[in-house]
Amino acid sequence: KESSAASDVYKRQLLISPNPTSSQVQISGWDKDGILNITNQSGQIIHSIAIKANTIYSLKMNFPIGIYFVKASLLNGSYQSGKLIINK
Repeated sequence: KESSAASDVYKRQLLISPNPTSSQVQISGWDKDGILNITNQSGQIIHSIAIKANTIYSLKMNFPIGIYFVKASLLNGSYQSGKLIINK
């Protein structure tokens, strides 16, 4: 059985809406402060922002059509992630 400290580090899904999107997206779902990174399929970070706990962020997506990965790395060592699809 996992300890509670170990289970706090597991990956949880972010809330990304609308998804797919063509322009604007809202991202939320974390309960600690941290950093939100959006990476392309090559693993390059194309957008990064500091995030506050329990906050919804509305971001304008000026990226080419494709699949992107969103990861919230939280100050307690845990992370949450999700996939973002951009279509025009």
